[in-house]
Amino acid sequence: MNWKRVTTILAGLIVLLAVLVAYELNRTHDAEWKGPYQEPGLWIMNQILRLIKPTVPTSVDEVLEEARRRTGLTDLGAESDLGYAQALEGLGILLGAGQRLQREGAFTPLGRFAFGEGLIDGAVMRLRTIEAQKRHAEQLATLQLRPIFVVGLARSGTTFLYNLLAQDQRYRPLMLAEALTPALSAAQEAGDEIDDRFAHCHEKLFPLRFLNPRFRAIHESRCDGPEECILLYGPMHTSYIAATFYDVPEYTAWLHEQDFGHTYRFHHLQLKLLHLQQNMTDRVWLLKAPFHLDNLHALVTEYPDAHIIWNHRKPQRSIASMTSLIAHIRNTYHTLDSINLTSATETAIAFATRALVGPRSAPEQRKKLGDRAHIIDVDYDRLVSDPLGTVQAIYDGLGFTLNEETRERMLNFLRQKPRHHLGTHRYEHLTVPEDRLPEDPFFGERGV
Repeated sequence: MNWKRVTTILAGLIVLLAVLVAYELNRTHDAEWKGPYQEPGLWIMNQILRLIKPTVPTSVDEVLEEARRRTGLTDLGAESDLGYAQALEGLGILLGAGQRLQREGAFTPLGRFAFGEGLIDGAVMRLRTIEAQKRHAEQLATLQLRPIFVVGLARSGTTFLYNLLAQDQRYRPLMLAEALTPALSAAQEAGDEIDDRFAHCHEKLFPLRFLNPRFRAIHESRCDGPEECILLYGPMHTSYIAATFYDVPEYTAWLHEQDFGHTYRFHHLQLKLLHLQQNMTDRVWLLKAPFHLDNLHALVTEYPDAHIIWNHRKPQRSIASMTSLIAHIRNTYHTLDSINLTSATETAIAFATRALVGPRSAPEQRKKLGDRAHIIDVDYDRLVSDPLGTVQAIYDGLGFTLNEETRERMLNFLRQKPRHHLGTHRYEHLTVPEDRLPEDPFFGERGV
């Protein structure tokens, strides 16, 4: 065999791959769902992973043992008030759903790998958080945070408003790298080991940007940028992310029946740990996740002094956009013949219906909370047409001052990040049956 020739060919392939990666990462991609598609990077990754043959974990014990091996920790908080039993139940149901998808041949090699890693990551987060809680028990006991939460139906402008408000230096948004790894080890806190959270985040995010570049037109993520605090649900395995990424209706149904009290207790604990790491004094945490809308009572119970900014958009538009998001993200992990637009639509409808309809809906929870909930309503159409006017009205409602420095920072953000700067997300062709549409009782009636 001519090894020199083989080496030359391999070097050429590596250069070609690097050029392809650079090209895919730097060009603008529109996102319009027309059916399953095969991105070049996704095809390459699945060919590589076929050699490794990843599989979904076989049991809950396997997940927990791997998490213990990676961290060197053992305590999952079984004796604490942090919902150990609920977390194990959620892990078991989600794992069972993943095993079903594997049996049905609905996962690509990347899907099997990512699904298993997601389960292990949740257990790792739990182990590290419990261990950090023990180290800081005294400080944590007296610390009470008063964040600002941006909520609303998924795809109702919450990300846009969140990033706009994050320009105010008085607020501290949660960064993606922090959300993925909120608790540092004792050695990292002491400075004996490096804080590798951003490196860890880039290892996860960079491949996804290459594998499905269209998704950036739908939702942009940066390791050093503001991200949804729903990632802090991970240690409880009450993850709307898994219900979005994978076609797991049995897990989604379980999720919608859960009490999220333990989840928000764990959420608060992780945020307190981040607060101590940052040595924050006068900055206020700014957080965002659409799915807080489903659990207003649990959120307000855990954060009684929080301010909540609730975005309102026509449910039909939100559901259509969310259907497109679900279809595109499942295209990354599911086999092409198993991607089902009907299933994506049903998931999006289920999320919106859970939020807006029934005795546990956000409107009903809001009524029961009364003055305990400090809520400011925002109209999506006004937010898009007059962002700074909307922000001014929000600040008036909060009793805050929008100073000139912050106003200028927000104007610069709007100039540098115009709509569709990463590509256009089109979903007007995706329809939702009228008889399946939930109603937002506050849409058009309230809103700054």
